[in-house]
Amino acid sequence: MTTKHNKARSDLLHQRITTFNRESLPPEKVVSQTTKELERRLSEEGRKRHEERREMAEQMKTIYAPLSDLVSKDPRAVKALRARREIVSRLAKQKLKAPSFPKAQPMITSGSITTSRYSSI
Repeated sequence: MTTKHNKARSDLLHQRITTFNRESLPPEKVVSQTTKELERRLSEEGRKRHEERREMAEQMKTIYAPLSDLVSKDPRAVKALRARREIVSRLAKQKLKAPSFPKAQPMITSGSITTSRYSSI
């Protein structure tokens, strides 16, 4: 999208919100600074979480190393592991079908709902 197009969308959105709230919005500079700060903070939190998960994965690899060695020496476990991998691989290739819903008959017919301007009084 072009800058001109983005500006037009931004102006239209601003006009809609102003009309909806019947009040003015904060200046564009304030909104821009706040948005940048929010993006920076969310990026930083995401990087921290990613680093924590990476460290935990390394620790889990170390924790499970003896178990992995033990399992790799047992022929029954190796056979079961290969069978499980085949099943997982087959299931991953399956395409999921969206659920089907029965056709619904319309419940509202013309004239079945009456509204009044003063119905809430």
